[in-house]
Amino acid sequence: MSIRGGIIDFCILEAIIIATEVVKVPEIIFANTRELKNRTNELLRKAAGGSWIIITRRGKPVASLKPFSNADLQEEQPDTALYRMLRERIAATQPHLPAMTAEELRVVNKTLSAKVQAFPSWEAMDRVAKGDPYGVFGQ
Repeated sequence: MSIRGGIIDFCILEAIIIATEVVKVPEIIFANTRELKNRTNELLRKAAGGSWIIITRRGKPVASLKPFSNADLQEEQPDTALYRMLRERIAATQPHLPAMTAEELRVVNKTLSAKVQAFPSWEAMDRVAKGDPYGVFGQ
């Protein structure tokens, strides 16, 4: 694998580590359209208190209520804390990646995706990565 492919693999690993760290998630409440009609004030109070309300129609999410913040009025939405943390870690460990253009990143992604798609499963890819392409020694 090329150095650049290895860098992308490392970044994916970093993303998995960051994504699995403990993050405080707000209470999520599901309410159908009838409940929204009958309990509007109660649901608005819960949203104002920090809960996220997912409104469903026939069992499928169609809208959401969440606590208001001044950022909601901005034209451009700010990055999430998780996304910001991921960008900082990648920039610290792989300083050349943020300098790559979007087109360069697309080429790297396309190359890596083609390598992954060549395998029928992640297990087969893992065997090849570990030097056992035929599964003789594992499992």
